[in-house]
Amino acid sequence: MLYLLIGVAAFILLVVTGVLISNRNRIKKDEQYQAELKARSQSLDVMLSNPRNKGQPDADKPYQPYKVSYTEGKREDGPGGQMFRLVEKNERLDKAYLFSQEETAYIGGQKGELVVWKNSDGKDIYCKIACRQGLYYIRPTGRVSVKVTRKRKQAVVDQKGVCLKSGDSIQICSTELLFEILK
Repeated sequence: MLYLLIGVAAFILLVVTGVLISNRNRIKKDEQYQAELKARSQSLDVMLSNPRNKGQPDADKPYQPYKVSYTEGKREDGPGGQMFRLVEKNERLDKAYLFSQEETAYIGGQKGELVVWKNSDGKDIYCKIACRQGLYYIRPTGRVSVKVTRKRKQAVVDQKGVCLKSGDSIQICSTELLFEILK
């Protein structure tokens, strides 16, 4: 009977020792993880801080990599004439595209999104907008339905095309494009 009590006591002692050792290992792993997390956080803070401005007299000025100026009308560096703008409006964003009178705008799809290009090289084109004799026309390729809305009147664009006026709205799939002529 004494041997049985000694065996049970030894077994209980082994179980308690195993639990204590596993708890100590778990605590060490947690401490190592916290130390690594703190080191990563500190290195990220250093990377995100801008050491370029430290100690410089112009540190209070925001960094501006380039200057942008917007103008409408005739371009000084290229051929003159009108320009037109397409403003894409969908659920997520508003994006503007600017074209000269000599350029043709190709509207198509890429990876499920509507895209506007200046050339048609092997792309999935839905329609194109071009200027002929001072008037802008839209012509579809027949892959998707293209609709033009002008003053609450809507028309489906056929193969003959539709003459566009400033303020017209072009509906392709779930995206709306606003057409504007810039003088």
